[in-house]
Amino acid sequence: MTPARYELLKQAVVQYAVALASDLGRWGDEQAVAAQLAHHKLTGDRFFDTYSEVARTSA
Repeated sequence: MTPARYELLKQAVVQYAVALASDLGRWGDEQAVAAQLAHHKLTGDRFFDTYSEVARTSA
């Protein structure tokens, strides 16, 4: 994980929390939580592609 990708991840987590907190009942709504996770690319199938990079060997 690079510093730039880490910043993207931090922003996504904050935006995810803000989106769910904007309406008090959303934390208990399974579909709303799943939709926000997918929207912010925080699901297992998109997390690593979005927020990490392949390690390179040094020359």
